[in-house]
Amino acid sequence: MPASQHQKPKSDIEISQTAEKRRILDIAKERLGIAAENLDPYGHYKAKVSMDYVKSLKDKPNGKLILVTAISPTPAGEGKTTTTIGLTDALNFIGKKAMLCLREPSLGPSFGMKGGAAGGGYAQVIPMEDINLHFTGDFHAITSAHNLLSALIDNHIYWGNALGIDSRRVVWRRVMDMNDRALREIVCSLGGVANGYPREAGFDITVASEVMAIFCLANDLDDLKERLGNIIVAYTRDRKPIRARDLKAPCCAIVVEGGWVGDYTNPILKPGAAEAVKKYRDLSDQGRVVPDLHNRCWPEPPPFVMSLQFGVQIVQQKDEVTLFYLLYNTVRHVRLNASHPNNPTPSWQGNSVGRYEGDILVIDTTGIKVAPISTIDAFGTPHSKALHVIERYRLIDGEAAAENQRQHGAIYRPTPPYGRGTIDPDKAKKGLQVEFTVEDDGVFTTPWSGRVTYRRLIGDWPEAVCAENPNFFGADAAVPTADRPDF
Repeated sequence: MPASQHQKPKSDIEISQTAEKRRILDIAKERLGIAAENLDPYGHYKAKVSMDYVKSLKDKPNGKLILVTAISPTPAGEGKTTTTIGLTDALNFIGKKAMLCLREPSLGPSFGMKGGAAGGGYAQVIPMEDINLHFTGDFHAITSAHNLLSALIDNHIYWGNALGIDSRRVVWRRVMDMNDRALREIVCSLGGVANGYPREAGFDITVASEVMAIFCLANDLDDLKERLGNIIVAYTRDRKPIRARDLKAPCCAIVVEGGWVGDYTNPILKPGAAEAVKKYRDLSDQGRVVPDLHNRCWPEPPPFVMSLQFGVQIVQQKDEVTLFYLLYNTVRHVRLNASHPNNPTPSWQGNSVGRYEGDILVIDTTGIKVAPISTIDAFGTPHSKALHVIERYRLIDGEAAAENQRQHGAIYRPTPPYGRGTIDPDKAKKGLQVEFTVEDDGVFTTPWSGRVTYRRLIGDWPEAVCAENPNFFGADAAVPTADRPDF
């Protein structure tokens, strides 16, 4: 600590922002021996360690653990976190190989009397403001998962209440990562028949969510699903408990296994694209419906049309493959053994040509229309006229498809009229795997890839008409109707 800190003290944020930061990939390699391929970077100064790498260390001897337990902080704020960081710095200073483990700060208290939770003075972790505000987005993910279940409960009651939920005995409250006493107790579903059945409800802070507790305690993905399914969300008039699994909340119909850009700090995003993704997420965090192709009932291009996890039928003809998506009855025409025209007319789903490479169907798409609300995923990632998507479809063993879903999980939204359809339990039947690569030098610094796995569905193929489901829209979106679609 410089002597000037005693004479003219700097604030925590001043110290953080003037510190000379090193790239997290360099620190991981030099200090911990963790190679870049074992890290998932969130910008230049934050990263997650892959679970495969963590599992690879199981046969190595354990180090020594120092637990810094409850401390009453001083008026200046020195408490558990500041002490832990100072102790770790001291151990490294004397030549020990020391790391620290802190809990992620909750956004609400960061704006209250308590303030942030990244330490203080010269005993803090940086970038302090990123860590205290959004970090890697995990709290947002927990919030979304928790509130998805809340929406399923009210949606189930609205569409007939087959489980007989007593709306007076719904015990699953909503959550947000902010301190707002006005939302502790509320009345929801006001505004008429279209908004459901009014009832008392309320908000807790995200860190108090049972989803958060289960996420921390689960041993693996199977244990996580089992615990989530066991959550009691409500009771019937006979005081019978209703669990999350009764609403089919943990069920998976389609799995999205990776590749989605998602976070505005992702280093492959060019500055303008990163700004667009951040704006999209900020509006979503405010609970606003963001105008995009999906919310306007317009056809989504690949890979967006796959990311929303609705079913697809594929019809093979002599010179064409036709894909019928359950989502808004979207249809894609793929001309086989053809070439792209020199100047294709831009369209929402682009110009698609296909070919077979052995048993693999390869679809090449260009000419995708650009509009102010055009995105290629559910995170608001934009695209330019240079967007080029290559998809590779292949049948895989049914056991492998089921294992992909078991390993990676997914969210299946059974919102009528879209939710009918049941996974075929016969794992002897083939699954479908789609690997895709996205190239767009107007948005990304490098191509990126992802994978989607489908399992066979049995039962009726429902009709999904966007204009007949106005409850899907929020107050900020223009609601199309059957007689006045917003196309």
